[in-house]
Amino acid sequence: MTCLPEESIVSHPEDHSDDWIAQDRARSLAATVERLTAELEQVRANAARALAESEGRYLALAESLQDILVVQDSAGTPIRVAGNTMSTLGYMHDELLALGTRLWPRLTHPDDLPNLLESFRLALRHEHPQRLLLRARDRADEYRWLETSVRPTPQEGGAAGLQIMARDVSTRVQNERMIASLNAAAQAVQRAAVTPDSVMDSVVSQLQSLGLTATIGLIAPDAAELSFVRLAGPGDTLNAAQRLTGIAVAEARIPIDDVYAFHRVIRHRKVVHLAIDEDFIRDVLPAPVKGLARAITRLFAPLKAVLTPLVADDRVLGLLGVAGESLRAGSTPAIALFASQTSIALRNAQLMKRIRESEQRYRGIFEAATDALLVVDESGLILEANPAACRLVGRERDALIGCPAKELFQESEHDRYRSLLQAVVNGEQVSFEAELAGQGDTVVPVDVHGAALTRHDGSRLLLVLHDKSEQIRAQQALVRSEKLDVLGQMAAGIAHDFNNILVSIRGYADIALLDLTSHPEMVRSDLEHILAGASDAAEAIRRLQSLYRQADDTSDFALVHLDQLVAEALALTQPQWKDQPQARGVTIDIVQELDAASPVLGNASELRRVLANLIMNAIDAMPDGGCLTVATGEADGWCYVRVADTGIGMSSEQIGHLFEPFYTTKGGKGSGLGLTVSLNTIERHGGTITVDGSPGQGAIFTMRLPAADEGPATPQSIGDGTVHLQPGLRVLVVDDESSVRLLLSRLLMRDGHITWEASGGREAMELLRTHTFDLLITDLGMPEVSGHLVARCARDTQPDLPIILSTGWGETISPSQLETLGAAALLAKPFTYNDLLHAMETALAERPSPRATPHRPDFSHEENPE
Repeated sequence: MTCLPEESIVSHPEDHSDDWIAQDRARSLAATVERLTAELEQVRANAARALAESEGRYLALAESLQDILVVQDSAGTPIRVAGNTMSTLGYMHDELLALGTRLWPRLTHPDDLPNLLESFRLALRHEHPQRLLLRARDRADEYRWLETSVRPTPQEGGAAGLQIMARDVSTRVQNERMIASLNAAAQAVQRAAVTPDSVMDSVVSQLQSLGLTATIGLIAPDAAELSFVRLAGPGDTLNAAQRLTGIAVAEARIPIDDVYAFHRVIRHRKVVHLAIDEDFIRDVLPAPVKGLARAITRLFAPLKAVLTPLVADDRVLGLLGVAGESLRAGSTPAIALFASQTSIALRNAQLMKRIRESEQRYRGIFEAATDALLVVDESGLILEANPAACRLVGRERDALIGCPAKELFQESEHDRYRSLLQAVVNGEQVSFEAELAGQGDTVVPVDVHGAALTRHDGSRLLLVLHDKSEQIRAQQALVRSEKLDVLGQMAAGIAHDFNNILVSIRGYADIALLDLTSHPEMVRSDLEHILAGASDAAEAIRRLQSLYRQADDTSDFALVHLDQLVAEALALTQPQWKDQPQARGVTIDIVQELDAASPVLGNASELRRVLANLIMNAIDAMPDGGCLTVATGEADGWCYVRVADTGIGMSSEQIGHLFEPFYTTKGGKGSGLGLTVSLNTIERHGGTITVDGSPGQGAIFTMRLPAADEGPATPQSIGDGTVHLQPGLRVLVVDDESSVRLLLSRLLMRDGHITWEASGGREAMELLRTHTFDLLITDLGMPEVSGHLVARCARDTQPDLPIILSTGWGETISPSQLETLGAAALLAKPFTYNDLLHAMETALAERPSPRATPHRPDFSHEENPE
């Protein structure tokens, strides 16, 4: 609340009227309001500048991510276009802006345009972002697949507009479709009759049905030639080629080392990409018909081909060639996977053939097979098991013999197993996918092939079990690598978080201006909300910076006792687990089981944040109350902290996604970054985080860190109060941002210090050569001349000058890096007045001869520092 000047309430001589007193008070109040209005206008201007800077950074991020950004008003008219429009669509930004409301009808596929317009309507109506996949036409009238995000965005004047972010995912979509088709084809191959001929027929026919040309070449017995036993593709093309050459496919035998591509595939097991050009055709044709290479090339051009080795049991069987006009490099993993399935099918087919052909050869193959092989009788009892089967299920051979084979499968698979058994008894050859009960509680995914086995001692059934674990892990790794494309995911996350923060800052600035006249007593509260918004923004930046902090940087580590860390984290989160639940009539019991004798080596602040985050997650999982147990302990050279709750729990699928950026189980209440940052932090400390839980049974998070020996006491913390700052310090402030320079100067002058300001590194270096200073505060990242060069100049010209580095990179700069730069302290942006004081205390504590009394310089020969 604003207080009236003391003079306005002093009694006046009796000859003055009450009106005179009222006028005097009114003038004083008006002056106070005018001053506060000016201060609030400055706050609003700073907030507007911050918003503009944020938008600029966001647009720069969009450009760097190769995305397309379109901002349009509520009428559908584009007002801003940014991003990589030229590379994606072949249009300049201005060309797209010139289309106006015709932009989307011009670019969007007619079948996708209604969905796009509906997403515009929903985004404006419900103020929720919309996502869709659409086809956009480029300048060459070819369609590209764009992954599009539509979200409402406020415009000047209060009207809502739209922000459309689009990314070219044509390659991904085409690859996904190719992968889906090839997976279906692979399944069809696996269902084929288990003979080599039927497998190869199925392979080429399945690829031909996808519009591709396919060939299979098997290594001849002498290992010097490839025998091309299958070729399928457009009939007219193949027939024309055969008429030209007079050579049938079955007669084609080509020396492996005569064709470089074949040599690479067979001898080096490499996947080869090539164009079906004249040189390649000439290489593969026999000498008598090499002159026909150009004519045959015209039949096949412009095909692209992928040659993949067929490898089974670490042995090259031959190669699979796939060619087509639409074939892309991105399809290679799917083709390689299909080739792997083909190899498996061929290998299994050959195995089954050998089993049928020779009882003598059967035993050697049976024992050496890498796939699990089981021989069972018609009732399903296991009669024989090979070593691979024993390894697969984790049992000795004696324990398997006489055991019902169905017990090896998960209970949910028993009905399918009985059907398989009956089909094999009836003489059929069948295949299906199933899950085996492995060692402990593990589940092993397998491909099961069953066939009748005729032996001298009666009919038997052979089960071939192929472990798919590695294949599934490889596929999951591919999916995860796409989902963890962090830059793409962060673009939307950063925009969302900062838009919310800036709404608060800008909104309370407007409210404060209104409160000046109607509710001046509320202005302080409004300003506190603005400060809170700025603090939220700083915290969001800090969390994001920790994602890319150097993983092997441990220069800021000290001894940390986990029992003490638990006590601090519980105290820090007490409002969440005690005060707030009690206000709702809910009780959360806290159980501490602390028994960690050894310390760990780490950053206490970071570890405390990780533990507090785990505690907060546990609290959120118990909305109706429960028990939170925090335990510490030590085992086998590792210290651990275990946080267990009795909350809603998680499914195994949720646990698999927990540490992915922006994945959250809290709906709109979570950012999805907490556990990602926590895992990053613990891995930087050489530790791990594991999760265990199930729906309705709560969850247990265990944080493990290497135990450390007791060593020297932890260094004294920054800003311990051992240095008392005296006024009169000569301080050079260097920053290319005028608002930062002004803020630092005002804070320093409030304490009686004298400041010089430099707007860049070049100006700062000139001042360092011509003036003497007591302290240098310089920004690190500046155009032309960086803070690093300014610090080097300071060390050369004034070796004892304390240096404070001010930077927005914050936690990504470690103490060792700070020492390398020659700085005594770090001032991370955004900073507070207390942060500045702490940095000054740290820097000045390292001076060789601190000044005992304030230095009052003579400015008679120098320009005014102001």
